[in-house]
Order: sequence, then structure tokens, then C-alpha cells
Amino acid sequence: MQLRYYQSEAIDAAWNYLRNNDGNPCIEIPTGGGKSAIIATMARQAVEQWEGRVVILSHVRELVSQVAGTIAKIAPNLRMGIYSAGLGLKQTREPVIVAGIQSIYKQAFKAGPFDIVIVDEAQLIAPSGDGMYRQFIDECKLARPTVRVIGLTATPYRMSTGLICHPENVLNEICYRVSVKTLIDQGYLSRLRSKRGVSADLSQVHKRGGEYIEAEMQAAMMGVVRPAVAEMLRLAEGRKSCLVFCAGVAHAETVLNLLREAGEDADLVTGDTLLPIRDEIIGRFKAGRLRWLVNVTVLTVGFDAPNVDCVAILRATLSPGLFYQMVGRGFRLAEGKQDCLVLDFGSNLDVHGPVDQIIAKDARRPGEAGEAVVKKCPQCGDICFASIRFCPGCGHEFFTPKPRHDPTATDAAVLSSEVQVEEADVASVTYSKHVKRASSMEEMDNPKPPTMRVDYHIGNMLTVSEWVCIEHEGFALAKAHLWWSARTHEAFPESVVEAVQMCKAGLVGQPTRIRYRTKPGSRWPEIVGFEGIEKPEVDPEFIPNFEEQEVPF
Repeated sequence: MQLRYYQSEAIDAAWNYLRNNDGNPCIEIPTGGGKSAIIATMARQAVEQWEGRVVILSHVRELVSQVAGTIAKIAPNLRMGIYSAGLGLKQTREPVIVAGIQSIYKQAFKAGPFDIVIVDEAQLIAPSGDGMYRQFIDECKLARPTVRVIGLTATPYRMSTGLICHPENVLNEICYRVSVKTLIDQGYLSRLRSKRGVSADLSQVHKRGGEYIEAEMQAAMMGVVRPAVAEMLRLAEGRKSCLVFCAGVAHAETVLNLLREAGEDADLVTGDTLLPIRDEIIGRFKAGRLRWLVNVTVLTVGFDAPNVDCVAILRATLSPGLFYQMVGRGFRLAEGKQDCLVLDFGSNLDVHGPVDQIIAKDARRPGEAGEAVVKKCPQCGDICFASIRFCPGCGHEFFTPKPRHDPTATDAAVLSSEVQVEEADVASVTYSKHVKRASSMEEMDNPKPPTMRVDYHIGNMLTVSEWVCIEHEGFALAKAHLWWSARTHEAFPESVVEAVQMCKAGLVGQPTRIRYRTKPGSRWPEIVGFEGIEKPEVDPEFIPNFEEQEVPF
């Protein structure tokens, strides 16, 4: 199985973090981005390259089975055990164990010791207390104090406590992230369209623990259930695999009956649905023999159905993670699938904003996240982010009004504003040492390390630049290692001066083509991709001249 570029970058970033830091890293990869392949590759590398022992933790049997299946494909000769009551297996002797946390959290001593604990859906690790993940990891530390934890998640935040990475938490820092929009732009995830439906009045719905009280929210959604289902049927015309999220069991049963009354092929899955029946219903849906699958927030994390081309959210939530997971069921690509339509009947897009710009409030810091400014296309009805000029659905050009001091939200977008990605052939590349000029007394007393400036000349007197942080620390240094390893077989340089000399000596490969974009308000274009890089052969006779002086600019 060939890894995608960002999967390889994520793996390298995690290993670099563990080498250079004492904490535990987290990888942020969107739903549908292939976390299982990352996990499987890291497990194989830990065993084959370092003779380590790895346990992979998931919270549902579907994810346990999915990760185990990916490991079997990527590393068929790797000895792997499964510890999951739901799958009827409790194996503990193998160098790689894929486990359900509910089954193994009290068995760390029996299954261990481990060198690496990999946690899928890492947002489920409690920030404090003695939850299952914390109990298991604490016992792993007793068996082997040097054990390290690596988390993977699409949503690195919790509704009650905010961001999951913190110096006091199990996971301490995001070591790598790639956005939903980047993967959509590059063709790795399905494009999304959004239309707004009938919304219930939630003004009288109370909140508890940071979320709507379910009974009250369900009652509000029941008040508009008939017009909502009618509009859902109209908006989803032509869609083949529609996944519906409801506010409660009674609400879901009503939605199911209304769909069947309209002659639609529909079925229902709730938390009380027996596993054999649930598996049979989901199997029909995945096979394309069932058009509507109604559920009550049970088909979120771990539910993998690439054919979903419509997600209808007939409920409201204050949880950014839950909102993301519901929308994320439509991210995956499938043959014949052009895009995924997101229908929001709970004003969730107004609350959380576009799915690629969700910003969770950190409970340790005061202040609230800003509101999304959004609009609706008058021609096709698609919901768009307010700052875009052309509708992504039909190409309609929006009228741009004069700036106001009190802009208000009208409709919402499932993705943030489109930024045009441009491509260009590289005519030549130049390298130089760059020293940032101090802008304050504090920076004069504590100057930042120099960087290597790389200028890609793309014709017509145009230049696109990037800065490689050879002498920095943390994530910036990890990115520099990735940049270097993608272009040369030479050892990583000790200084910017050495790096510049090696590049000028032809020891570092250059791209023949780049992709770049310029974000609104940004002075410098951002490079988002390279093509045509070939690594030169290692030159054993190269000796850097550390006395060479570079001119800062």
C-alpha cells in the first residue's frame, strides 16, 4: 500500500517529535484521510526497525477491525494480536496488539509491557481523572516508565475542556496537521455542498454540561419534523446514499415513518438496535441497496461508508467535535460520487462555522470563538462562506456591498472561502541565509535563529519563497527535516550556512513545478505542493565551508 504524501509527513513528524521532546505528540488528520494507514505503518516501523512493542487503542469494534485489517495489508508478516470482547479475541503475546479500550483497560500488566501506545480518536482521552485511557496508560508506565503515547484525531478538542493537547494532559502538542480543505483541493476527500433547511426554534431549549438538553432539543425538532422531512426529500433529489442524524429515538422513528410514507427505501439504527440487525442494515446501505439510513448519533466515529453523498443533520449540537463527525461521514471518495450534500436543519453551521475552520474554545482561557459570517447563493441556494466572490456550486458572482460596521450572519458554509491554488513551472531556484531584523528591544536581546530562504523563480519576474528552519526547534525543525529528507540522501545539515552550501553544490533536488496560493491579507504566497523532485546521489567528497559569510536581508 503506497502512502499519501501527508501520511508519510505525519509519521516522520511524530517520530521526530519523540526524538526531540519529552512529551507525547498528536497527529491531526481529517476524517477519511487514512489514519489507519498511518497507525499501521508506525506499528510496523516500531517493531521492525526498533524491536519495539506497540498497543493500538480504539473505542469501537469497527475501528479495531479496520486498523487490524489495514495492518494485515501493509505488513502481512507482522505478528499481530487482537484484544476485543466484541470481536471475541483476547490475544496478548504478539508484538502488536490492536485493542478495544473497554476490553483492555484493566489488563495493562497482562498484555504489556509496551514501548508505544497509539490512541485512535485521541479526543476521547479524558483531560483528568481516572478514565479508561488514563488508567491503561498509567499502568503501562508502571510496567515500562519509558512508554510513549501517540494520538491521532480529526477533532483535537473536547466540548467541555477545549483543546486536548496541553502540558498537563496525556497529549502535549500537535506535531502534524493537514486541513480538510487542503485534502479536498488535492482530490483526497470529496467536495462538499451545503443547503439550509427548515430550522427549529431553539431559544427555549436549555443547556446542561455545555450541550442542549436532549429531551428539550428533541421536542423542538419534532415541532418541525414534517416540513423538515419534506424539504429534505426535495433538496436530496438525485442523491443515492443519504445518512440522517436525528435528535432522539422518538424523533428518528417519526422521520423513518415519514420517509416510508413518501415511498422511500429507509431504515433505522439506534443504540438499542441488536448487533446482527444493525450489521445487516448497514451492510445494505453500504452496498447501495438502501437509500436512507436514519440514526441517532451512533454512526459517527468508526462508521465508514464512502458512498454517502448526502448528510442530513436534523438535530442541533453545541459540540464542535460531534458536528464535525456527522459532516465527516461524507468526506470519503467513491466511484461515481461527484460531491456530498450537507443539509443542516439545526443551525449548526451558524454556531460552529465551516468544518475546516472550527475553532474550539480552550476552557483554560477566557473568551469565546467568533461567529461565522456566511451567506446563501440566490441562484442555486448553496450555502457559502461570506468572503468568496463566486458560488462554488453554480459559479454565480456575488454582489459585494460597501463595508458595514455591523455585519451579521445570514446563511452558512460547510467549507471556508475558496482560495485559488495556482501551478507554475520552476525556471530556477536560489538559496540564501536569512536573518530576521529585530522589531523590538526584546527581539534584539533574544534574536531568532536564521533560516534558509528558498526562492522559486517561475517566470515573468515572479518569485515564490519559503523559509526552512534548519536551526530552530520543535515543530519548525521537524518540518525542516521533512523538507530535507524529501530532496536529498545527504545527512541533515548542522547549520543554515552548511545547508545553503549543499543546495548550491547540487546535492539537494529541486522541483520542476510548484503549487501555491495567496490567502487574503497575506503578503507571501504559501507553497502547497511540489512536483518533479529527484534526489541526487550522495557526494562523499563534499566538505562545507563554515567560514563563508552570508548577507542577511
